[in-house]
Amino acid sequence: NTVQLWNNSALDVREFEALLARIDARVPVRFLFTQCYAGAFARLVHPLAKDTLELAPGERCGFLAEGPDRPAEGCSAAINSDDYRDYSTYFFAALSGRTRRGERLPNDPDRDRDGRVSLYEAHLYALRNAHSNDLPRSTSEDFLERWHPRALDWSLALESAQGARPEDNPYFVLAAEVTQALGLNGTPAQIAQAIRKRAGAYQARHQALEQEQGRIEHEIQAVQGEIQQALEWRWPEAGMPYTRAHRRFLQQDLDAAQEFILAHARYPGLVTQQARHAEINDELLANERDQTQMEKVERLQKLARLRSRFDRHASAATQAAYRRLLACERRPL
Repeated sequence: NTVQLWNNSALDVREFEALLARIDARVPVRFLFTQCYAGAFARLVHPLAKDTLELAPGERCGFLAEGPDRPAEGCSAAINSDDYRDYSTYFFAALSGRTRRGERLPNDPDRDRDGRVSLYEAHLYALRNAHSNDLPRSTSEDFLERWHPRALDWSLALESAQGARPEDNPYFVLAAEVTQALGLNGTPAQIAQAIRKRAGAYQARHQALEQEQGRIEHEIQAVQGEIQQALEWRWPEAGMPYTRAHRRFLQQDLDAAQEFILAHARYPGLVTQQARHAEINDELLANERDQTQMEKVERLQKLARLRSRFDRHASAATQAAYRRLLACERRPL
């Protein structure tokens, strides 16, 4: 994955890590990536950005809006700044104590009650409160997933984080809070079944909306072509770009052509179809946000199980590396 730069240049993950490696190891480096496919840059905490548990020298950690293969909320159809729900909106709201619109936060991001909000707490706040497409992660969470013992996959799904201390396993607490906020109640098996049911319904709605939108796009193109054909029958020079006749048309007949289009019998229907097309964009975005909440609950539950297992089975050296990442992430600004 790469960061796209000016003049069609780019900086990939390994090149970025090479730049960070030139910084004095005594200087803490923390990063926040809010772009699409940002998750690949979690590797910046490892030497040469390798797929390893070894950490680079010094203090280096970060937060990422999405996984390495997912677009971020900022690439959605949302254009109203009051309705922005991207990861950074919630992350910086936690740090500032106010929402983007200056309102009080729905809950206190200071989970350890020390009077300060760390970057890690801002990240947890975003996980708890964001109803968006983003499925963010931190470098310490990526570390847990990188450690994940594949040979024990069969038992991981059967384990529960029940009994874990909340201060040691925030993902257990977050998963419970999010499921409650989403109205998912009952036993773990019942919650899992409800998640699958909702996810299936969201997927079916997504397909139905896309099919409707595809049909409308076809109809819009057909009507536009019909109106354009009628326009060019009346003003042939309208269909002759880069000619003097076309220039003369633009100078002399543009207003009349506009009135001709507005008076066309198919024009009102075209406007209606275009409006519906825009509505479907909004409905798709809302549906995708709802669907992401199901994925978020499953991810939080997985992280809770991983963290519980990690605390019991990871080696002392691996646990020390993880604590280093957490210490970096938990440091306040």
